[in-house]
Amino acid sequence: MGWLIFILGTIGFHIGLYGMFKKAGIDPVKAFIPFYNTWLMLEKLQVKPIWFWLQLIPVAGQFITI
Repeated sequence: MGWLIFILGTIGFHIGLYGMFKKAGIDPVKAFIPFYNTWLMLEKLQVKPIWFWLQLIPVAGQFITI
């Protein structure tokens, strides 16, 4: 049951990213590529690239992403 919730949540998240990318003028198919979609969002928001790399730190990355 837990796996089903995880899969449905992941699918819902990516469908939401697809719509967000479409509205932002980015090719929506790129929403399904892990890490690259985050990089594109940061570029669109004009955020410094260091924030992308900082989110990859195991525990601190969770707080940076928020």
